[in-house]
Amino acid sequence: MVRVIIIFFTIASSLFSQNNDNYIKGRVTESATGKPLPGANVYLNETMIGTTSDLSGNFIIKNIPAGTYELITSMIGFDVETSRIVFRDGTHIAFNVELNEKLYDFGTVVVEAEKDDTWQQNLIFFKKLFLGQSNFAEGCVIQNETSLEFDREADRFYVHTYEPLKIVNNSLGYQLNCDLIEFYYSEAENSYKYLIKTFFKDLSSEDNMKGYHWTINRSNAYYGSFHHFLKALAKKEAVKDGFEIKLSKIADYHIDLESPEGYGTLNENQITEDDEYGVLQKIVFDDYLRVLYNDPLSKKRILSYLKLRGFEATIDEEGALMESMPFQFFGTWALRGVADMLPRNFEPVGSGMNK
Repeated sequence: MVRVIIIFFTIASSLFSQNNDNYIKGRVTESATGKPLPGANVYLNETMIGTTSDLSGNFIIKNIPAGTYELITSMIGFDVETSRIVFRDGTHIAFNVELNEKLYDFGTVVVEAEKDDTWQQNLIFFKKLFLGQSNFAEGCVIQNETSLEFDREADRFYVHTYEPLKIVNNSLGYQLNCDLIEFYYSEAENSYKYLIKTFFKDLSSEDNMKGYHWTINRSNAYYGSFHHFLKALAKKEAVKDGFEIKLSKIADYHIDLESPEGYGTLNENQITEDDEYGVLQKIVFDDYLRVLYNDPLSKKRILSYLKLRGFEATIDEEGALMESMPFQFFGTWALRGVADMLPRNFEPVGSGMNK
């Protein structure tokens, strides 16, 4: 179970400070005993910013850019802790984390070098959904895939793991540490849902050509992605960046459809509204949001649909979502997975080439 603690720290002097000495420090302990937990992963979700706790359970993360983040604390055998924190310039935070021992509900954990045929088939199915179906998925390797456990219950397919997944993305040049919180697939609805927390590291290479291909692939993964759309939406530049936005009663995948169900083209202000503080933006729309991306250089066109799971979704000034899984995806974005993921602060170099 994930417990979410919302923390907002505002330091008066930060309003006048232009430095970037933001940091958070604290201690990770076991909630039942109060004993320190060394080796816990402490990181900002979807970033390359993080550390591990020392022998006394202490940690410190420095030089954090201003913004809204999820602080993730995870360790094998314990529940993942999630805390949302806002950093402004000059924000200093002291924050201790208590982890609860994890109660596994999928039987006894047994690590086996050899898995049976059913497990292998389940793994193939899981990777197709989880890693996605773009060309980049072919370059992804889950190094500890034997930690995965699969469970079928009625028409549902569940996936669990007792440790963070370690994924090497040779297509984009990243090492991912991925805490899998939830994953299930519904056969009746032909839909799946997963919640992950991810920490990125750059892969190292002395091959300049490989580094060049990583740069190109990262740009290709970014342009026209959901990540790109949210960042552009937050800056009120989605239309300028090449996104065509419409409403639709259905998810129709004909790219040249002029006006689904009679709706015309929208702009950012017609689906977003500022919160009372002018910091966050609410995304609100009815039925389906049809998003067609037209890359002005590569000429590629990407069609996707969004449907709200609730009444609204919220993004910060950088396009980061405040809620977990507020949308259902259809079309291209539904076929992309972890293999196409980029750090939230990624900035592309040029528009890249088609995949």
